[in-house]
Amino acid sequence: MFIDARLPVRFGPLDSRAIDEAVLLDDARQAGAPAARFEPGPAGHSFDCTCCTPRSGAAAALAALFRERAVGTRAPFRAVLADVGPLGEAAIRAALADDPVVSGRYRLG
Repeated sequence: MFIDARLPVRFGPLDSRAIDEAVLLDDARQAGAPAARFEPGPAGHSFDCTCCTPRSGAAAALAALFRERAVGTRAPFRAVLADVGPLGEAAIRAALADDPVVSGRYRLG
């Protein structure tokens, strides 16, 4: 039996937030609840760069959410609601697909 313990990330409006969901916003959205924020945009280098692998803003925001959850500085959550624009959604999808740390902690919900 396989259990996927990664936290689901879903896209939707802020008013659809469940009580056990963290909120992730891009800079185009207004915060109506405590939320992690990021600026959509490309990482500094391509994902196959051998000298370094900079993380995108979406990957860094998801990492910060996970870290805050782990150390107890954020309320526990079981999922992430991303209320973002088209660029933000593309950045989150890219982080879920290409960032090894993000894809190990989160999945598309």
